[in-house]
Amino acid sequence: MKDAKELIITGVILALIVISGCATKTTVAPVSNGAVNTTAAASNFNLKVGVVYPSTGSLAFYGVPSMKGMEMALKDIKTKYGDEVAALFEDTKSDNKEAVTAARKLLDVDEADVIITAFTGPSVALAPIVLEKNKLFVYAALTPKPMEANQYSLKFFPNAYDECKKLAAIGKSKGYKTVAGIIAQGDFNQPCKDAVSSEFPSAKFYDFPPGSNDMRDILTKIKNDPVDFIVSLGYEQNFIAIFTQKKELGVTAAEYCGNKNDCFGDKIQSFGEDALEGTVTFDYSVRPSFADRYMSENPGASKTELNPAAEGYDMIMYTYLSAKQCPKKDGPCMVAAAQKADYESQVVSNGFGDGRVLKLETLNEEYIGGKMIEVKVP
Repeated sequence: MKDAKELIITGVILALIVISGCATKTTVAPVSNGAVNTTAAASNFNLKVGVVYPSTGSLAFYGVPSMKGMEMALKDIKTKYGDEVAALFEDTKSDNKEAVTAARKLLDVDEADVIITAFTGPSVALAPIVLEKNKLFVYAALTPKPMEANQYSLKFFPNAYDECKKLAAIGKSKGYKTVAGIIAQGDFNQPCKDAVSSEFPSAKFYDFPPGSNDMRDILTKIKNDPVDFIVSLGYEQNFIAIFTQKKELGVTAAEYCGNKNDCFGDKIQSFGEDALEGTVTFDYSVRPSFADRYMSENPGASKTELNPAAEGYDMIMYTYLSAKQCPKKDGPCMVAAAQKADYESQVVSNGFGDGRVLKLETLNEEYIGGKMIEVKVP
């Protein structure tokens, strides 16, 4: 009889322990490297993140480190939360049509809960497609247009107008009187022109297709009608052409361009001090702890990879933290959850606040005597 009572008591105690364990709530707190700490492993959580990024083609210089950053976040989520997040990577091949095809597959076939992309063309094209599914859309591009097309979108990149205005203001503070704009065609084109014109009403502008690598006609016009400096927006291959052909044609106007990954990457830095002297770029900062970790985990990586890597990391983390608060993983809920997320981004920012644009702390740097030196906007 005594043995029977002991067995009953033991069974009750074990049952209470199991019930207690099931009732434990997960508590999340940020840690220094941007990962998260948790007191209990999560369970029954599923999240499919569709990543539409260039791993090949002319834009892979940005896409590849971005995806490395995303992989770091996925590992941290598994380690710290105990959750598996399925990231479904689709290569845009640096082509807008490929991006659309990839997004439709992710949404219609793979049933992705979220779509993440970058660059102006894919961002503008995918915003309304993702809205049709009532899903969260996360993007990194200079244009705010996707936010206008999709109220369930989050933007992780500066605006063209703001950054072009800063570049123009810096040129003006140096006493420059004349400026030309060499700006890729796209949705960031007109905002940049408007910004430069607000500082220099007589500015002259020259547009080019994003795929163009021949700037000689434009640069010849600038050589024949000289200006003090040039404000440029485009992509890495465009800037390689600009710097190469400026030297070839003897155009000496200083280059003010953005962002740093596009116009001052490793390939362009190899042009030498004479070609680069006086170049001004815009960029945003990465927290030192993330920078150290990324360089440690990716031996031989360039420092120009840090921004896209940190950006990719943050995109995944904000998406994950939002999904944890939204069982249906619907766009309206996840946007609201992102705005309230208690998370320190790995790019230096003040979070989303009440808006849908990550409040990045951007900075400008000038190449002087072989070094990039921060320059203040007047």
